[in-house]
Amino acid sequence: MLFQGKQGIACYVPVRSRSAPEAEVHGYLNGVLTIDEVVDRALEPELRTGFTIEIRDEEELLYSNHPPTDAVAKPLPIASSEIRLLNLRWNLLMAPSPTSWAGRQASVFTAIRLGGLSLALLAGLVVLLILRKRKERELARAERLRMERSLAASQRLEAVGQLAGGVAHDFNNFLTTIMGNAALLDQDGPLASKARDRVDQILAACDRAAVLTAQMLSFSRHSRLDPDEIHVGEELAVLEPLLQAQVDHGIRVELLAETADAVIALSPTQIAQILTNLVSNAAGAIGESGLIQIEVRLDRERSQVHFVVRDDGAGMDAPTLQRATEKYFTTKPEGRGTGLGLAHVVAMVQEVGGEFALDSTPGEGTEVSFSIPTLAPLLRKPSPKPAAPLAPPPLSVVLVEDKASVREVTAALLASQGHQVASFHSAEAALAAWDPSAPPRLVLTDQRMPGISGLDMLRALRQRGYVGAAVVYSGYPEEIEPQALAELEAEFLAKPFARDELTQALLRAMRRTAA
Repeated sequence: MLFQGKQGIACYVPVRSRSAPEAEVHGYLNGVLTIDEVVDRALEPELRTGFTIEIRDEEELLYSNHPPTDAVAKPLPIASSEIRLLNLRWNLLMAPSPTSWAGRQASVFTAIRLGGLSLALLAGLVVLLILRKRKERELARAERLRMERSLAASQRLEAVGQLAGGVAHDFNNFLTTIMGNAALLDQDGPLASKARDRVDQILAACDRAAVLTAQMLSFSRHSRLDPDEIHVGEELAVLEPLLQAQVDHGIRVELLAETADAVIALSPTQIAQILTNLVSNAAGAIGESGLIQIEVRLDRERSQVHFVVRDDGAGMDAPTLQRATEKYFTTKPEGRGTGLGLAHVVAMVQEVGGEFALDSTPGEGTEVSFSIPTLAPLLRKPSPKPAAPLAPPPLSVVLVEDKASVREVTAALLASQGHQVASFHSAEAALAAWDPSAPPRLVLTDQRMPGISGLDMLRALRQRGYVGAAVVYSGYPEEIEPQALAELEAEFLAKPFARDELTQALLRAMRRTAA
């Protein structure tokens, strides 16, 4: 209530008999106390002069011991409390008075607060920088580990490549021996039909084995496989049992091909590498049992052969799918994957102007699709097997080969065509026995031999005045520069070679000499 312009409290005191305090009330003594008086009497003088005190009923100011003009400049309250009087609830606020020592130190308190806040912010910034540096170190360490694993994978791959190259070299020698002896069997005299069929099967198996050897040489980086022309239907018929053989028994490889005799610009080794890698990845995603479908169809409108390899395996999530074609990225356990298979597939497809796409859904499987342009004419029949070339006239031949089995069968093939052969197991032995007064008509030499190589031996013979024909053969085409062959006027023959290929190389060398 208001009393004389100020907030006040009305008090009613009952009047009873002194002798009987519990008697009925005779009346009431009425009085009014202002809130200022109540507060001033309740608080010590030092408290009233040293602090600014306010009592508020919500936003209404009930009491204040400072002039209203100081309200704007007063410092923040340092204490507050709630006062309850019957059903009333008032808020008591206290702050240092501007004229007191505490008030004069308010700026100091403010500076301390601001300094503390600045220190807290600085500490937070330092912690943030520390965490950022730690994160950068963790990322750098993860990247370093990834690079180390990639380097180790590359080194393992290089070691496997070198091993594959060595195996391919020996394999080429074996194939040359087998093919030569099979040709000699056919040449020795008429064969029964069953025996001839077996010889043909031996030669056909050697042809397919030569493709595998070329694949190993390409993997070992000793040989660059130039795009060839293949009939898709024929190659798929050969590859289907090989693809089924490379997966577990519980996985079925199903081939759905509608390509007729379409021709594409890939070598047999390249298409074998592509499908072998994709089927291997699909089998790894499937596990023990499942289905791998290889769908091949001819798109005449776009002049493409479209391949799709799909599996019902585990599939890939979006982050894995995004990185699947990156070099050295693999989801296989360490030591079981190089991360190069799919990247190599993409490179081979794009190299011949093809298109590649990859789609996968976790839990449903993966679908790999690629398209290879067809060659004109769009459809064609395989060309008939060429007739055997005419043999050159009888020649005197120096044969240099370090492998005894290859040397013997090659000498026998040459002798069967009427040539006189002098065989040597090394370039050093051939150079030591060389007679400038009676040079041979042709020198046939292996390139890779212990000691002096075939090209170096031929270079030494040219320096001695030899002007006859020369053929250098090797299982590593990239090791022999065309310029070196041209300078030495020599022809090249790739191993493994059959009888007809050997004869053609001799004819080319003799024509070069005659020209």
